[in-house]
Amino acid sequence: MVCLAKCGLWIATLFLTLNGLQAGVNAKEATDLSSVSTNQASAGSNALIDVLVKKGILTNDEAQGIEEDLLQQEQAHPGGFLQLGSKADIGLLFYGDARLRYQWNNAQTPANNNDQSRYRLRVRLGADYQFAENWKAGVRLETGTKSDSANTDLGGYFSKDNAGIYVGLAYLEYETAKPTLFGEGIADYLDFRAGKILQPYFNNDLLWYSEVNPEGFAEQIGWKDVSVDGFDVNLRGGEFITSNVDETKATAGSDAFLFVAQAEGKYHFEKDAYVTLAPSFISETNDRADTQDGGGA
Repeated sequence: MVCLAKCGLWIATLFLTLNGLQAGVNAKEATDLSSVSTNQASAGSNALIDVLVKKGILTNDEAQGIEEDLLQQEQAHPGGFLQLGSKADIGLLFYGDARLRYQWNNAQTPANNNDQSRYRLRVRLGADYQFAENWKAGVRLETGTKSDSANTDLGGYFSKDNAGIYVGLAYLEYETAKPTLFGEGIADYLDFRAGKILQPYFNNDLLWYSEVNPEGFAEQIGWKDVSVDGFDVNLRGGEFITSNVDETKATAGSDAFLFVAQAEGKYHFEKDAYVTLAPSFISETNDRADTQDGGGA
């Protein structure tokens, strides 16, 4: 039996919120691969929405729509990002964060007991440009070269090689809450994104780790209150390139693609109580070749 233990100590997290300047230091020990962050601005926004509903200024449906929009913003910019601007504005939104962490890993097997200690740094800086009502483009720069992490290890006698800056996101997105076809409404939500994108899937790390940003295309369409009140349905698809080979080589083979499909059903018993079922299907064409074309002139 293999026993894998993870222990991470958050050294410091500095965060700012749009509802006021706040500074805090988080210390947390973890025994798994997940991390927990608290978004105090979101909690304050939800409390304000509840008060507006009680006073009759907002309906329950309007409140739910606002909360879902806030949740989408949190998912797009997780981790206590500093944000300047607003998603609702036609214009530019900047965001970013920085994290310093000490991480200790212990992997045990019947033959070995291996420890690994690392001092790790993560920096992410991004910008979204909302250039039309339903259209936006975004880019995010970050440390780390791994596909599932922006962390980089400190060390190397002050070398800068361990803290390079790379493109973590570069995408174009169309999103609307009122999709129509020939003037008729067809759904309650539609999203299309292309490039190096944030994954749109209902995900608890069983499908993909949350920091994986696939490259290609993704689509999502959703309906609310399907057949019965409180039952929402979302259909999602994705077409991603996993290997772009150099066809000039004799053993190049073919480009490899990954296809993902997901159907999510969510039933709300009440406002904060619900159950979600989201089966997913993944298929890959060809094997990822070792003859990747790195681009260039």
